[in-house]
Amino acid sequence: PNEDRSSLLRGLSTPLAMEDVLRPGTEIKRHQCANLSDTFTSKNVENPLSSTVYAAGSFIRGDVWCTQTFQRHSAEETSGRSYMQFLRAGARQMLHFDPREPGMCAAIVTCGGLCPGLNAVIRELAKMLFAYGVKTVYGIIGGYLG
Repeated sequence: PNEDRSSLLRGLSTPLAMEDVLRPGTEIKRHQCANLSDTFTSKNVENPLSSTVYAAGSFIRGDVWCTQTFQRHSAEETSGRSYMQFLRAGARQMLHFDPREPGMCAAIVTCGGLCPGLNAVIRELAKMLFAYGVKTVYGIIGGYLG
């Protein structure tokens, strides 16, 4: 059934050349975020999840970028747009810090306010930190006010 669905979707798809999507004057800007290696020397430790079911081909290379979805409001739109690219988030094969180092801990801080689903995100973040080997996780009361 899934193969039939994939074949059907492929049959409905139309390959496009980049010129058909990106209009003249379009620019793609890479947003360079601050990197831990700019401040701290990397421990370059292999991810402790490498030997688990989590790792089944799921590590992200450090040079993979995600691009904002290309869109046009109508076929008459002829001017270019600006699109952003960001480094792809996700688990890496090598870690910057060693989670098993004595005294290693993490802190989770949110900015407060109503946010449906935030408790589930915090729970999963804490569970993943424990899976990585971090033994102490703090929650910061008062958000950014500390």
